[in-house]
Amino acid sequence: ECRRILAAPVVDWTELRASFQEFAQRGLDPGSLRPPGPEGAEAAAWRKNAQLHLLSRAAVVLLKFPQAVMECPLGTVTASLFALSLAHMPTEEVFDGSAPPGFEAILADLRRRPFAEAVARDLR
Repeated sequence: ECRRILAAPVVDWTELRASFQEFAQRGLDPGSLRPPGPEGAEAAAWRKNAQLHLLSRAAVVLLKFPQAVMECPLGTVTASLFALSLAHMPTEEVFDGSAPPGFEAILADLRRRPFAEAVARDLR
């Protein structure tokens, strides 16, 4: 259902899907879905930039959650779970140094609920 053409979608679902696919193929070990280790500086920098790009897209989805769910339930839940995962990871695994403006507030808001509770809500 996420592939249908919409006049004014919440996000570009095709681009979001392609970004997730590239992130999974290039930035994660296929067996564990964790960053491959040991990770070189260039690979770590790419992964962290990709995570922030996806988090920026996920933030839009979360801010427009009711509309996003109506447009693309699977994409919405995927974006939400990804953002929750980043929020509950050690900060140094998400980005280097301090968070770009606005990102720390998004992650802090997502950390207010325990991970299991937030995931259960999304999967309902």
